[in-house]
Amino acid sequence: MPDRSYAAALAVGLVTAAVFAPALGGELVGLDGAAPGPVVATMGVGANVALHAVDAALVTLLLARLSHRLLPSVLAATLFALHPLRVESLVWTSAVGPAVVGFTAVLLALLAYEAWARAGGWWRYAAAVGVYAVGVAAYAVGVAATPLMAPVPVLLLLLDAWPLGRLDVAAPGRDARCRRRLGEKLPFAVLALAALVITPPAGLLPPAGALGPWVANAFATVARYVGAVLVPVALTPLPVVTAPPWWAPGAVIAVAALTAAVLAVRMRVPALALGWLWFLVALLPVLGRAPGDRFTGLPSLGPL
Repeated sequence: MPDRSYAAALAVGLVTAAVFAPALGGELVGLDGAAPGPVVATMGVGANVALHAVDAALVTLLLARLSHRLLPSVLAATLFALHPLRVESLVWTSAVGPAVVGFTAVLLALLAYEAWARAGGWWRYAAAVGVYAVGVAAYAVGVAATPLMAPVPVLLLLLDAWPLGRLDVAAPGRDARCRRRLGEKLPFAVLALAALVITPPAGLLPPAGALGPWVANAFATVARYVGAVLVPVALTPLPVVTAPPWWAPGAVIAVAALTAAVLAVRMRVPALALGWLWFLVALLPVLGRAPGDRFTGLPSLGPL
């Protein structure tokens, strides 16, 4: 499996680079027009495309290691890499380069964490200390590049529950291992908090006296991102959405109902619960700002 997974990851990365290579020439071919008009190819675009090819390979490795199923991992990673939502962060270099760098670093952190968790933890295997340190260091780079990576400590807890099996899916809070698992995330949490304090994302907190509209808009934003993932059409770098009056309350009901449904079946279908919760948690830093395709990288890993 390891040799095959590395070869498969390389293949996915090369295919991704080939598909997005037209961006270097100033246009994209066959990607639904997500970046309207000509885009001047720059060194930044080339770096973004190269990093995205690396990301595609890393996603393949991560999914293969978590699932132990190579072919589904390759298909899922290819879908992630070639999804139209990836276009904006690659061909528009203004203020989106850090998102690509941060995501690459976080993928390395997730891979290191998975390897460390499978080894049994630093209290059992001294060699795993280095792997854990690599994970923390990679996350430090990622969250320093963009505070949008701040939810990662919570995402690691979700991985502990499933598929790593290090927490009880039914009631993780009552698991005797919960305190230890929380302690493991402390370095990650400190880094995330520091990033949020130093460079808080726009719209992270509701304006004074506007909690209700902010919450309603957050639910509506989740619904918009779900729609963009499932039906990626008419995507734009700076979307302008005029929502009908029923949109916000309808989104609140739909998101709440879906969340309740996946939690109800978490024992029978843990992958569904993990994927949906990952999507929601990873979106938290951007729920108070205008939607943008470049914010969907980390959340999109959940549905995979």
